[in-house]
Amino acid sequence: VGLNKTVRYVRTDNGTEFVNHTMTEYYERIGIFHQKTMPRTPQQNGVAERQNRTLVEAARTMLIFSKALMFLWEEAVATAYLGKLQPTADTGIFVGYAPNRKGYRIYNKRTRRIIETIHVQFNELTEPMAPVHLGTGPAPNLLTPGQISSGLVPNLVPATPYAPPTNKELEILFQPMFDDYLEPPRAERPVSPA
Repeated sequence: VGLNKTVRYVRTDNGTEFVNHTMTEYYERIGIFHQKTMPRTPQQNGVAERQNRTLVEAARTMLIFSKALMFLWEEAVATAYLGKLQPTADTGIFVGYAPNRKGYRIYNKRTRRIIETIHVQFNELTEPMAPVHLGTGPAPNLLTPGQISSGLVPNLVPATPYAPPTNKELEILFQPMFDDYLEPPRAERPVSPA
């Protein structure tokens, strides 16, 4: 904007308007380094994101306090659409660490997708996903509360390059969990004697 300076770095979130083939080619051609932040981290995107979040949080507070229907506040919050006013927490399963970024890979049970985020609250008191070890052999390595709260992050160096699981592999992995935990049990109909 008339500053007579060259742009060397562009930092964006992972929105498709910024992360696509056309933009990647443009950045490479001009010599700009494209830095991508973690999704859903407004603190990494400056003042604009904070102002938007303040507006949405104020609207959500008004809706909850007044016990009004959500569509009534649409005119009062012209920049926020109704989807942003829904509850924001989902339940997920930790599946690993984000490659090349500081964050976690979480399987979202509601959307059935893996997301990368730093906004995670671990609840270790819920039912474990894996069966309890009852065999006579050595038990699997378990983390103790001291290891979890120490703040240390393992620096694992994979022997082979990271390859994300395919959708088919994820379906095979998580289908038993969906069958047990998310689908209601089928009621058997009694057969009446004829």
